Amino acid sequence: MSEKSVIIVGGIGRLRRHYERAAAEFGFRAEVFEVHSARLESNVRNASGVIVFTDVNSKKLAEAAVSVAKNAGVPVVLSRRSSVSALKKSLLKLVSGDRTA
Repeated sequence: MSEKSVIIVGGIGRLRRHYERAAAEFGFRAEVFEVHSARLESNVRNASGVIVFTDVNSKKLAEAAVSVAKNAGVPVVLSRRSSVSALKKSLLKLVSGDRTA
């Protein structure tokens, strides 16, 4: 069985390691995208879920990630904050299947 992966779009660069550790606590391998990358779309299509931080993110990047995820049937959770505790709440929503903001 392959490892579950979560794509984190946005966030604060200095918290990257903390994001990755928090995701590992929930059984996910995290990949963080702070800027648009050519790899974003293919990674989103192959992910178990996508978490989009809306407070420190470009609207264009967020819209691109959400669009690709929805077209691929990948669950998306939006988070208004980019703290580690907000990420943990979002991961819990992803695991439980709750998509409400």
